[in-house]
Amino acid sequence: MNFVTETAYLCEVTTNLLGVLYIDNKTTVVKISKKHLKQKEYAENYIKSYEHIRFMFWSPYVPVGYITNGLATLPELELIIN
Repeated sequence: MNFVTETAYLCEVTTNLLGVLYIDNKTTVVKISKKHLKQKEYAENYIKSYEHIRFMFWSPYVPVGYITNGLATLPELELIIN
């Protein structure tokens, strides 16, 4: 949280060095999408007083293709990957 700029950062972080993958590509996109919805619910319930709220997903490696394309459909979710 940055109290000066009134910005809250909500980040989902994975440390899978060989790539983020929950069972298969489709399941991975669905799980991350659900986690993003939980981020948004948390923000609405607990930190709505912040002027700026940034939602992020961090991962050292996400294969380009199905997963990155699926996550790109979540415009509020910033991807800090690869």
